[in-house]
Amino acid sequence: MKEITSTVREDYGIDVFWNDGNDQKHDFFSYSELVDMKINVLDLLEHPGFYQVDGRRRKVKATPQGCCQTA
Repeated sequence: MKEITSTVREDYGIDVFWNDGNDQKHDFFSYSELVDMKINVLDLLEHPGFYQVDGRRRKVKATPQGCCQTA
């Protein structure tokens, strides 16, 4: 899992950015995908550093300091 460095709100979801070595990568997650992962979309936009992403598995998760962490 890589720390999310920034996010951009799009019409149908969120573009998530992270660093992988010297490269900056990004992937788009729809709002429904994020809700299914129990991600607070507004918190992700306001505090991207509180979240991590696994680009290969297309998963986003909150870190312990992230909002609304559920077990």
